[in-house]
Amino acid sequence: MYRIRRIARGSLASPAKNGHDLDGSLSLILGISPRQVIDLSGDGRETTMREFRITPSLARNMTAGRGITVDGLAILDDEPDLDAYYRHEVIGGPGAFVEIAGTIDDFARAMRVKLLREIEHRPVVGQLTAPPAS
Repeated sequence: MYRIRRIARGSLASPAKNGHDLDGSLSLILGISPRQVIDLSGDGRETTMREFRITPSLARNMTAGRGITVDGLAILDDEPDLDAYYRHEVIGGPGAFVEIAGTIDDFARAMRVKLLREIEHRPVVGQLTAPPAS
């Protein structure tokens, strides 16, 4: 936990780099606990790359492939369809979901809801399926 706490947060003025952030998070949490979740919140899509960076979907696939869940919190102030982008490009892994904050003023409420949903996590134990057609 200590090494995560000491990481400097990005500036609000810095460009979005969702793929880079997911890739960096992956190296921090590998092997820490049986259930691993990365939370990514933001108010915009990946900023156009000027240098090589990992794309959000590639980083998501790398984390999900290791059984790590990536959940998102999309703030819709500037981009009303950002939640769809998060669903298609950012979140992945077991039980992944997107929580929505309609505005930045709604962020605290949305974060509480998201954290409670993650804490109350109930993994899928099995699934009933219909018997094969005869």
